[in-house]
Amino acid sequence: MASIVFGALLLPAIFAQAEFLLGWWDAAALFLVFGLPLIMGLIANWCSGVVIRRIAGGIALGQLLVMATWLVAMTGRALPGDADSAWVLGATAIGTTAAGLAWRARFVWIYLVATCMLLIVIRYLASPQPFAIPLQDALYTLMFDSIFAALAVVTVRAGFNLDNVADLASANATRVAMTRAQAQELSRVDALMHDGVLATLLIAAQDGAESREAATHQARKTVAQITDFTADPTPRSTITVLDFIWRQQATTTEIDPEAEFNYVLDNHDAVLPAEVGGAFGESLAEALRNVLRHASAPGEELHRAVRVSVHGNHIEVMVLDDGRGFDLSRIAPSRLGIAISIRARMARLPGGSSDVVSRLGHGTRVVLRWERP
Repeated sequence: MASIVFGALLLPAIFAQAEFLLGWWDAAALFLVFGLPLIMGLIANWCSGVVIRRIAGGIALGQLLVMATWLVAMTGRALPGDADSAWVLGATAIGTTAAGLAWRARFVWIYLVATCMLLIVIRYLASPQPFAIPLQDALYTLMFDSIFAALAVVTVRAGFNLDNVADLASANATRVAMTRAQAQELSRVDALMHDGVLATLLIAAQDGAESREAATHQARKTVAQITDFTADPTPRSTITVLDFIWRQQATTTEIDPEAEFNYVLDNHDAVLPAEVGGAFGESLAEALRNVLRHASAPGEELHRAVRVSVHGNHIEVMVLDDGRGFDLSRIAPSRLGIAISIRARMARLPGGSSDVVSRLGHGTRVVLRWERP
């Protein structure tokens, strides 16, 4: 844009001075001073920053070359005394701006001083006039072009600073994501250890044929879970909402056949991510195991119920018991059951959450929720 503006302003001088310059040189000078910046502006959106800076450096050097060879390119006649100064002297801001985009600040100011020195020489020798006039023009050009040079230098420096900040933010985000992913994997390992390995060992420690059979079944299930955990990840699949209901009922029947199970469903054709069924099933299983292990007091009857509610994009699974309850504030952080196998597992599920409410002597309520993101 700047080359078009300066070119339009200098067009009368360009035509008027053409007869005093070599034709081929005049055409080359016009290309270097106005054409090359125009080309850079047209291709800037498709070029890297490195390429743009190299082109800008070429523009700056090209204008300096035009100024350095101006006197050589003259056909032997001086410009008329009433003529404007050499047209190239009116476009020096293009070169200094390009230098500001291409080079470091100290080289930009050296370039600007060199431009002003050449301006004095051309202005003084190209047309007859007192030396004070070229000197005055050089000082004006120095102040005028300094504005464009400073803006270019500051803009480039701000761009570099912004890129550095963006790179730092990206690196920090990557570290946070890696830390979070590692924490999630450790949480999954903790949950697998608690729900699978420790549960198998606890069952195996009990006497009786039923305990041995249950331990065998639990061990096979745990081995399958470990195999799935170490296998290569596969694309996420989906399950129907009815399949989700049957899985929760199967989990309830497997762990606590005497627990009451009921559900409410408003859309039989809904489809859910498969990970939703897995997270709910594993969390429900841990909640039921906790009921059987801790809720009942000797000689007291224990009632358990599992209620599943699916409405639109919202799922809620509630596990209720009227057992002896417990004080949540007194649960040690090292206990993995609620913290890892229920809360952390549901928190890892996009849109998932959980809530555990219990009071001594009044039973416990575990609520698992999921809202489609």
